Amino acid sequence: KMNDDDTEQEQDILQLNHFYHYAGVMLLTMSLVATRGVDCIKSDMDAGTAHHLTAQFGHSSQELINLLLTGQATTNIFDNTMTLGGSLQCHGIQSRPEIGYLSQLEALRYCSVGNYYKSPKNPVWVVGSTSHFSVLFGSRECLKESKSDELLEQCRRAFKSIEGAEENGFIPVTELSTVLKQLDLDLKESVETLAASLEMSGAGIILWNDFWKKVSRLKTGALLDSVLQDDEEYARQLQAQFEAEGNANVPSNPQALTSTAIVPHSQNGLNFETYSDHSFQLVHYNGMRGGELVSVTVTRMNAEEAVGADATLVDSSAGLTGNSGIGCDDLESVIRTKFPSCMFDWKGKQPPSLH
Repeated sequence: KMNDDDTEQEQDILQLNHFYHYAGVMLLTMSLVATRGVDCIKSDMDAGTAHHLTAQFGHSSQELINLLLTGQATTNIFDNTMTLGGSLQCHGIQSRPEIGYLSQLEALRYCSVGNYYKSPKNPVWVVGSTSHFSVLFGSRECLKESKSDELLEQCRRAFKSIEGAEENGFIPVTELSTVLKQLDLDLKESVETLAASLEMSGAGIILWNDFWKKVSRLKTGALLDSVLQDDEEYARQLQAQFEAEGNANVPSNPQALTSTAIVPHSQNGLNFETYSDHSFQLVHYNGMRGGELVSVTVTRMNAEEAVGADATLVDSSAGLTGNSGIGCDDLESVIRTKFPSCMFDWKGKQPPSLH
């Protein structure tokens, strides 16, 4: 004789089986709409243009993907809400979801996935390609970030909070103090001095890369005077100092001394970890290839190299490799949008295709 718990469990299984049958995807979509509510779904979407849960030819829209992964049918995949042209608001992902999302379109440089999607609460990502969806997952190790990773993301958020910064890669000089306040940097009257050193040839703008190189050093304890020094001039001074101390291993080329050496990291207030020996494994599941499972070993580079060094505003593989995006159809190009400064070991094989 079956008890009430067994009967309830059997009914749940029978109901779940409906989703495996014909029109199961439609049933899932209808259940999502019933759960969220039609009015809430409409308010989640961007106003002013027609948005739907299904796109042309019955394909899933980004709104439906976001509804599945976050519970909100927002239109975009960047973080938070962006205001464009006054009152026009574009809604993105509002908080860290349980499951993340990576897109081949970012490797192709058509969009930029926000950090909320890239750093979910669980080490699982849905990977969107131009043909279908697959899954990437790993252990908790892959969600750990170095202090420099966190600092880079903090600076990116502050910089991109200025309207148009993400698209243009620059901010007006007049907005520098606003960005610095978000980073808890109070330079008082010295803000104008820093702004003058960062301004691009009297154009009234500050480029992201110049901003990051100097501000990252300020955030890790460097004095403003040392930050304002010309890198090449400082390298010559540092080389002369080392030579005076009898250090025979100093490179003869001043440019070989990177700006990361300006402040010893043991004295800058942050404990930077070194990931040269830190590796973790990711596994990719592709249902279109007969349920193929492919693993890759990912090794983080030395985190200290990030402070004061070049860094892209949009965290994508194209920005690092200089690739125009054409032909980025392998899995590694998409994974690099989340782990740009890492080495990948495919066990001697070529990175698998997303298709």
